[in-house]
Amino acid sequence: MTIVGTDVYYARVAPGEVHKISDAGNQVIIEGASAFSLTSDGTWLYFAESLDNRIRRQHLTTGAVETVMDGLNHPNTIRWFNGKLYVVEGGTAAAQFKDGALKVLTENVIP
Repeated sequence: MTIVGTDVYYARVAPGEVHKISDAGNQVIIEGASAFSLTSDGTWLYFAESLDNRIRRQHLTTGAVETVMDGLNHPNTIRWFNGKLYVVEGGTAAAQFKDGALKVLTENVIP
């Protein structure tokens, strides 16, 4: 769960949904997501589509969605921290993504 201003964002893992609770009520804003993280300024919501092997992001004002990483191995955890997006793939590596570049930080994190 993450709070941005007066809005609350949370994920429901089983259906793969990201929800937003605001003055407008409880809305599903992303379907098919296995994990999500918001930028510190609340502009972008990054989400993992584990079955599609990619990371996408949605602009929270315009609703525009774009793919930022593709060809991953079942990304299952993502976190925005200090201006960088961190991704963990299914049993292969922890990675860092910034400015269009992917850097592997640790190989074989999970045995």
